[in-house]
Amino acid sequence: MLTDSFDAFLFDLDGVLYVGEKPTRGAVEALERLRSGDHELGFLTNDPRPSRQQAAEHLDRLGFSITPGEIVTAGFATARYLEEEGYESAYVVGSRSLKKEIEHRGVRLVTDRDPSAVVIGCSEETAYEDIRRASLLVQDGASFLATNVDASFPMPEGRWPGTGAIVEAVRLASGQEPVIVGKPEPLMFELAAESLGSPERIAVVGDNIETDILGAHRAGFAGILLSDKPVEDLLPGDPRRPDARIERLSDLFDEGCLLSTRETPVSEWPGRAAPGVGAVVLDGSGRVLLHRRRVEEAWAPPSGRLEPGESIEEAVVRELDEETGLDVDRLDFVGVMSDPSYQVVTYPSGERVQFITSLFLVRSSGKLQGSEEGLEWGWFDPKSLPSPLTAYARPWIEEALGSTRAPGP
Repeated sequence: MLTDSFDAFLFDLDGVLYVGEKPTRGAVEALERLRSGDHELGFLTNDPRPSRQQAAEHLDRLGFSITPGEIVTAGFATARYLEEEGYESAYVVGSRSLKKEIEHRGVRLVTDRDPSAVVIGCSEETAYEDIRRASLLVQDGASFLATNVDASFPMPEGRWPGTGAIVEAVRLASGQEPVIVGKPEPLMFELAAESLGSPERIAVVGDNIETDILGAHRAGFAGILLSDKPVEDLLPGDPRRPDARIERLSDLFDEGCLLSTRETPVSEWPGRAAPGVGAVVLDGSGRVLLHRRRVEEAWAPPSGRLEPGESIEEAVVRELDEETGLDVDRLDFVGVMSDPSYQVVTYPSGERVQFITSLFLVRSSGKLQGSEEGLEWGWFDPKSLPSPLTAYARPWIEEALGSTRAPGP
């Protein structure tokens, strides 16, 4: 049985312990049995509206015996994040409890002056004016924080719009990406584990593969999916793939419920895939063109996004013109680069994107202009490349120079 495999369990709340004002089938009894068996328990929710005290009171009304200190909400995690990152003030879109959690951590709430951060939570009282002001403040330079990006949450009559719906409105209006604090980010799970002793084997029980299971695996814990529906067909190395599936919490004690074998992915699982273009550019001496971004401090071949309506050839010529000013004398398609071990890029916002890159070998002439701000350019012998290189630089160069389409000197 699954209970024999773990010393502690972290439970999601909505959809796992209850739906609306009703506990899920057998949930109260299952938790009592786990406690009597000396298992340590913790609880976490992406709902940023209640305080930990309010969440505990709600659970008490449903028949559970859970203390506030055992619960981590997205609001509590966000308040801790603001405190630890040194934010002094915040404009908060969300519930009164979320605002109190943030104030309790020494962050000043503001509405009429420039905040150091804009925090988006969820509240039934959120209005258009809140979204408008948040969007403008982010455009003016405030850090953009999302307590979570859950698009909806379960209620008896269906799914209600969640924090993610409000975050998306601000994201689209401001053109900026948020830093996400809640699940599936590891912070939520790490804070929940703090309330435990020092268990060696921890499992997370949740009903969402995108937040609960993915987040559990990113934090280094096992993930058990609570669902009465078949698990979608996921690749063996996909970190959203649960280690076990149960239909009710009492199944944790079922002799027939066992852990499955899960492969470790070769890289962080990306949130989305995007088309891109890349170029291995050679000069008349066979040297390779590389640039180094000051922020990343790593060398890379020129690359860029494929814009709507462009062919891949048009995109690579445009990127080279915008970034270098070089003329393209010959353009040869090398292939499509998609290996996640080096094609997944993590942005400062925390977003992970896997680029599906159409790679070209380019013969070029003319004077290097390097017009893009913040870039340092240079020509290098392929056998003596600079250091450090981005993860994709060497595979691209080796693939392009090994191509039978490579032009001679």
